[in-house]
Amino acid sequence: GCWIGLLAPWLSFVFHAERVFGFDTDPEAIDMADDYNSDLVEADWRFKGVVDDATIIDWSEPEFVVEGELITDFFPNVIVNTSCEHMTDDWFNSASENSLVIMQTNNYFKYHEHINCVDSLKSMEEQYPMKNVIYSGEMITPAYTRYMQIGYPA
Repeated sequence: GCWIGLLAPWLSFVFHAERVFGFDTDPEAIDMADDYNSDLVEADWRFKGVVDDATIIDWSEPEFVVEGELITDFFPNVIVNTSCEHMTDDWFNSASENSLVIMQTNNYFKYHEHINCVDSLKSMEEQYPMKNVIYSGEMITPAYTRYMQIGYPA
């Protein structure tokens, strides 16, 4: 769920990320992400959108293709997923225990594309176990509650 790459500048400039890859299955979203982050794309791919399914990539040893180039030497120090409700847990289950995971989900079961919601923060913590939790919390909105965890997978 990279969508249009809104987090890329923040990750690049605030946290000085050397390289950010944004994954989405929607080629139009990736085109918009590359356009939105064109300065980072042109700077030796400090950002690059990738049309791929994040749930089928083995995040402990990721391999993916970008513009015909097979990327095999990339280890994600940080994995950000702000749309866990839109995908299965496979992405999390393959994450290395050495990757910091920043993740969000919600309890908005009514939206048909939300295939993997949780009903509480406790449910999220049980579904996505971490050995070292840096942050765990929730934000209540008028329509749903948003849950967040930051830490290292167990």
